[in-house]
Amino acid sequence: MKTVRRLMALALLAGLFALAWRFASRNAGEIGVDLLLYQSSQVPIWMALSAAFGIGALSAGVGFAYQVIKKDLVARRYRKTVRSLESEIHQLRNLPLAGTDSALALRSDAEGEESGIASRSA
Repeated sequence: MKTVRRLMALALLAGLFALAWRFASRNAGEIGVDLLLYQSSQVPIWMALSAAFGIGALSAGVGFAYQVIKKDLVARRYRKTVRSLESEIHQLRNLPLAGTDSALALRSDAEGEESGIASRSA
């Protein structure tokens, strides 16, 4: 299995090399590059195109990395908040019920009033 993977990787690398060679040979002419603050003498077209592609890919990668880091920080903050809220729920579940005696007394009083109301209406 490793041999097949290595052969496939080698074939892919050879294919990419062949495409790069073909790209360079078809774009062998030279052009002058004039940027805002930089002017170069004649450079091959393939080099200028490759540099433009590389700079664009790098800037897109930086923007993507910024978004991923930003979302990771927000997710981390949410996980931290959820952890603290779960801890609070756990603490509240372990507390004894406050006023259980008074709650029972209120329930019995309410039942007594209901029976009194039922006896009055009958």
